[in-house]
Amino acid sequence: MMTYEKAREDFRQLYSQLSKQYKMELTSYSIVDNLTMDTIEFIPDRKEKLLCMTTGLHGIEGYIGSILIKFFIEHLLSKIDLNTTHIILNHSINPYGMKYRRKVNENNVDLNRNFLKSFHDLPENKGYEELKDILLPKKMTKYVIDKYKFYLTIIKLMLTKSQKVIKEAVLLGQYDYPNGFFFGGNRKEKSTDILINLFHKLMKETYNQRIFIDLHTGYGPKKQMSIVNSPLEKRTVQKMIMDFKYPYVQKANGDDFYKINGDMIDYLYHIINENDYATCFEFGTLGDHILAQLKSLRLMIQENCIYHYNTNERLNDKIKEGFNQLYCPSDKSWLEKVKQDFYQATYGILNYYHYIYKGEET
Repeated sequence: MMTYEKAREDFRQLYSQLSKQYKMELTSYSIVDNLTMDTIEFIPDRKEKLLCMTTGLHGIEGYIGSILIKFFIEHLLSKIDLNTTHIILNHSINPYGMKYRRKVNENNVDLNRNFLKSFHDLPENKGYEELKDILLPKKMTKYVIDKYKFYLTIIKLMLTKSQKVIKEAVLLGQYDYPNGFFFGGNRKEKSTDILINLFHKLMKETYNQRIFIDLHTGYGPKKQMSIVNSPLEKRTVQKMIMDFKYPYVQKANGDDFYKINGDMIDYLYHIINENDYATCFEFGTLGDHILAQLKSLRLMIQENCIYHYNTNERLNDKIKEGFNQLYCPSDKSWLEKVKQDFYQATYGILNYYHYIYKGEET
């Protein structure tokens, strides 16, 4: 199983190899202990365009992000004019979560609920408050018993509340329970602060075009990548499907996908220019049908339970294995499909915005 340290070493090795050929910079930001957020930049002669690709906002998802950064360099970099395009590749926004295979950071904060404009008036999540007996961590006893108790509880809940209400309560983000999952924090986290400063710095540059792509795993149709856009994106899904020549495009507006507070892409939409574009790639693992969604919810709740209330090694291992498969599957065919979808979507976006300069794809 890949480790955070090996993934970081491989990323830095890419810089060592490529810096002999390109004008580049490697920056390492210390986050906690000896864990770092690392960025590679390809510095052009003229900064006409920007491509910023980020990974590991949800730590454990950074392993697939690490693979795709290398894939991008091997298969797409040569198609881009590096004399005019500034490329920033970010490895592991959340290195603590990546190292320990958690979604959250060292303070149990979900960084994709931490990009708030202000922490003075924190958003409320009344649905989470209603469901806190189910959602907050508690000590587990037996894997099978706890598993079926969860499903029975959720089935009873679904008889009284709609699936949409439950989904919003769970995924919106909450700011009241530091030990609960999807905790957005009560202040800006270090990784968040670094990225916000970077984003504002990039907005001061006089690019003609900026593209931001953030890589995630877990949600969406099984073995299928979705381009998930902010609800602040003005274009229709149908237009973007045609523009990018990619069939799976959604908006995180509560209908196609899910609505959240403190989202990084939403934050970007408040500062980027009208012709700029920011989006998220989601690589589906279990699927988007109701049983897959319930299993995902169970694994997220139970992973948080064993973190805060260490039970026994055998139970912990079973939950961790399920959690790993949810965000970083070992299925080789899944990974090959990830690469295919990533290439098609990235090429489609870059081609639409005229980043591709070597003619038609072959």
